[in-house]
Amino acid sequence: MAERYRLTFVCMGNICRSPTADGVMRHMVAARNWQHWIAVDSAGTHAHHVGEAPDRRSQQHAQRHKLKRLTEFCTQHDSPVVPDPYFSGAQGFEQVLDLVEDACEGLLTHIAGLPKNPGAESR
Repeated sequence: MAERYRLTFVCMGNICRSPTADGVMRHMVAARNWQHWIAVDSAGTHAHHVGEAPDRRSQQHAQRHKLKRLTEFCTQHDSPVVPDPYFSGAQGFEQVLDLVEDACEGLLTHIAGLPKNPGAESR
């Protein structure tokens, strides 16, 4: 049996962007019945060490796992990041949802095209 993919979406506070991506991806994974090999989660970056860079060891290990920005998987939109909609109106949240839906679709297409032993590619 192939290893599971673990997708974790991260933003600053885990109240806008990353939970939106988490929900969209969970929905798309369930629609494909891929829950048995794709686990989805979300997290925030701001807690006890606000303003500090991640621990150097965390950065080293993360680089070995080929981390990517979600928007790198967009096929319909061209944006380097998913902007923070917290201080914007409804249009900001719509923009985030459009980008996230596009990128999640692209990410699942990417995952579907990887070798059947995904752990071998990501380590």
